[in-house]
Amino acid sequence: MISLIIKFLVVGCMVVVSVVIILGHGDSLIAGFNTMNENDKKKYNRNKLRISVGLALLIESFMMTLLFIFKYSVVMQYIFAFFTIALVLLLIIYIKMFCVK
Repeated sequence: MISLIIKFLVVGCMVVVSVVIILGHGDSLIAGFNTMNENDKKKYNRNKLRISVGLALLIESFMMTLLFIFKYSVVMQYIFAFFTIALVLLLIIYIKMFCVK
């Protein structure tokens, strides 16, 4: 029971972080973006970057919730792994194609 509460607290934290990023107050939470110099940061559309990273984090938290609900079944683990890899690849492609000015 305690482990389930901890798992859902982690998912809740992920949801809060994704909302913070989407609302524009979490640029420092986007990996790699906070370490760029100002010239490199000007190359990206910040609003599109925030929304795409925030939505990806929301989708991942929803997928983790499904994984917890289905009690780590083998099929669900494969589905989770496939969708996580697909989500990361799609996020990279989207950022490179649509978030660059």
